[in-house]
Amino acid sequence: METFPEIGVSDDRGRLIPDEGPESRVTRCRSWCFTYRWCVGILLVLSLILLGHALAIYYLYFKCNSADCIGLKMMTLNTWGMPKSLGSQFKEERMQAIGHEIAKGERDIYLLEELWMEPDYETIRASLPAGYHMTLFRQLALSTCDGHAGPEFCSGLSVISRFPLLETEFNSYTYHGDPLKAWIDGEWLARKGVGRVRIQPLKGLSVDLFVTHTAADPDPSHGYNNSYYRVRQVQELMDNYVKKATADVVLLGGDFNAGPNKTQGEPYGIIRGYMKNSIEEFFYKLLTWLNPQYATYGNTKNTFSNTFLPIIYDYIFYHARDESAVNVWTNLYEMPFFKFFLQKDHAISFSDHEAVEATVYVQKLR
Repeated sequence: METFPEIGVSDDRGRLIPDEGPESRVTRCRSWCFTYRWCVGILLVLSLILLGHALAIYYLYFKCNSADCIGLKMMTLNTWGMPKSLGSQFKEERMQAIGHEIAKGERDIYLLEELWMEPDYETIRASLPAGYHMTLFRQLALSTCDGHAGPEFCSGLSVISRFPLLETEFNSYTYHGDPLKAWIDGEWLARKGVGRVRIQPLKGLSVDLFVTHTAADPDPSHGYNNSYYRVRQVQELMDNYVKKATADVVLLGGDFNAGPNKTQGEPYGIIRGYMKNSIEEFFYKLLTWLNPQYATYGNTKNTFSNTFLPIIYDYIFYHARDESAVNVWTNLYEMPFFKFFLQKDHAISFSDHEAVEATVYVQKLR
């Protein structure tokens, strides 16, 4: 599992203490120079911050204030919907809390993973805001999906949208894990895959929403991982579905069970070779987004997974099929760190994963 680099950790205190002795004048000169450079550095940072705010205001209020531009606020969340017998904690209470959050209607698109069980799906569906649309329980799964006794042959995927669902499609992955290890990690028993929904947020502008959940690794004590299957799933996702999408804009979100490793042939690298990552674009070339505070699993703020190593598993990607016809960008990214009170003075997270959300702006150029 990949760990995150620590950014900006240094100790400059020694530079601020002048040496005593005959060369103190030289030392003071050096100290002055250092202080001058430090002040210049601070001014430069402040200038960059002001420039960033100016650009954000421009993109938010001036560049996207016409009938040909729209901001799509979307969220992806692994709901940790496994049955209690398989390790999920406070599932019914958490599903109620997730439903209450969705009922607020504060986002245009919700991409949900691990919504394995039909009763939990119905809890979420009953909370939909007026005018919102949700895929049916088996619409993004195989017809053999159980969803009552267990999650066997289900995908756990659902899409909620403020816009009508014009097309809906599901494709199960070809590779599902080792059948000989099915009772260890459950990957072969599930039927993870790719869900696709088409919406039209603006007249003449089509958007394909893809949601997926790829193979997870078992506990390290078992002595193996599922990277072989995960890589093949992501390759199939991109080559067979995302790259062949005919919509003007493609948005992809989900739990990829893979850290932000850009190495060629790794899941994240495969996706980033074609699409942009919303958090990476939000921070531009800064590596701040790789800090543990942005981990979607093992985050110190998560009440269930905070004992695990922090890592980013959950992403929102975007791509414009023809950049001369459509401009796509993001300048708003957030981790809401959802919690609710199970009892007085006992707040718990919505899931063992943290939700991520981004506002993706789409502008028609012609």
